[in-house]
Amino acid sequence: MNAEKIARWCLIVLGVLWLGASTWYEFLRYDEEFEIRAQSRGEQFQQKLKDCRGSFSERYDCKSEANREKQMATFKIWAERLSVICIPPIVVYLGHIGVMVMVERQREAARVRRRRKRKFGK
Repeated sequence: MNAEKIARWCLIVLGVLWLGASTWYEFLRYDEEFEIRAQSRGEQFQQKLKDCRGSFSERYDCKSEANREKQMATFKIWAERLSVICIPPIVVYLGHIGVMVMVERQREAARVRRRRKRKFGK
């Protein structure tokens, strides 16, 4: 096996290990603090809904705003969790591709130089 294949397989193994470990950490392990924070967020949301006063239109706008805030907070939590899982392997993969492109360009330049030397004797 050449060095490129070994490096590629090492990166694949590391990526799979990262995906497995980070998925376990973010989703499968029991996190009591997360549950407490989720319960607290739910109670805060219910309190915001109860605090909405005024005409029907004002209450509707208030509850809609509270619902949007809850959805945005949920989105941020999920985006953070998924970014911890997905972004490091993607960055490593893109770095590997960048290195391979540079290596291939150097090899191509060396092939061109050898071809010129054979053809023109320079």
